[in-house]
Amino acid sequence: MNKLRNKTCIPCSEGVASMAPGDIKELLEKIPEWEVATDGGISRLQRTFSFKDFKSAIAFTNKVGELAEVEQHHPKLVTEWGKVTVVWWTHSVKGLHKNDFFMAAKTSELHADEQLRDLVYTVIPFILSSKSNPSSRELAHEDIYTESQQHST
Repeated sequence: MNKLRNKTCIPCSEGVASMAPGDIKELLEKIPEWEVATDGGISRLQRTFSFKDFKSAIAFTNKVGELAEVEQHHPKLVTEWGKVTVVWWTHSVKGLHKNDFFMAAKTSELHADEQLRDLVYTVIPFILSSKSNPSSRELAHEDIYTESQQHST
């Protein structure tokens, strides 16, 4: 996936053929969790991403939109509570083009970045609060240690 996400979309014009099934299969292996779906006889890449709430789903949708504007290649986005379905295909070739795979890889990277950010913002405050508020077991240990020190003097 690393190589795909580093590619830039190239402009496509009508008359360019969509990808051959063998080429699609080869590139699909490089973008885990994406699948080929057919709608109206047109092959498309599709993946549904999960989120903890609607606010996170909307934020991801907006980031995919910003990416689409930069690359000038635009997906179908369906945003619901806790999930976003992203569908890539190239309208001018009426099917899949390498650009769609580039964008799928970049979309997956955006999602991975969001998941990592959520993890960091969840774990670090937990760790910090654990240090400032020791568990009752730690407090009990300190009390016992303090009492034993007082009795030994």
